[in-house]
Amino acid sequence: YVECLKKQVAELLAKQQQIDSGIFEPLSGTQAEEITIRKAIIQTFLQYRTTNVLDRSRWRDLLDDAFSLTQPRTPFRATNIGEIFGNNRRVKGIDAVVQDTASVTAMLEMIKSRVRQQKPDYRRSVTMSYNVDSSDILVVSDKLMCHWSTSTNGLVAAGFSSECSVDGMLKCTF
Repeated sequence: YVECLKKQVAELLAKQQQIDSGIFEPLSGTQAEEITIRKAIIQTFLQYRTTNVLDRSRWRDLLDDAFSLTQPRTPFRATNIGEIFGNNRRVKGIDAVVQDTASVTAMLEMIKSRVRQQKPDYRRSVTMSYNVDSSDILVVSDKLMCHWSTSTNGLVAAGFSSECSVDGMLKCTF
């Protein structure tokens, strides 16, 4: 799996270098619009996951029922939604994505609860957000890849030494 990702990243980077050097023809208006829309879909998808969007109709605007999300097993989350295979789990369909989003929110609520236990005088909010630099999103044909990171906001202000954070690579086929 890692080798496959490395190969795809290398191919996408090579194509990006060709585009940057002017070897490829410029994108048509339709192609450029499609890339912009795909980047926006990924950024919205990640935002929904950290803002507890549980409204199925909003997810339907981004995904179809055949959608499949593969991610590592996450033992730090209370509920691991989806089918487990090896060290991964797969979530299929919009309803499962909504459940998985609720699980992310439950994890954040657990962090907030522990902050309240250890820092009872802290009154501000602890949130979580994803970060994806739009200029780092590679789109070639129907494939998209990007680096992402997610972190809490508010733990350092509460007196902890750091925020909770994790980063990874996202691979998407439209």
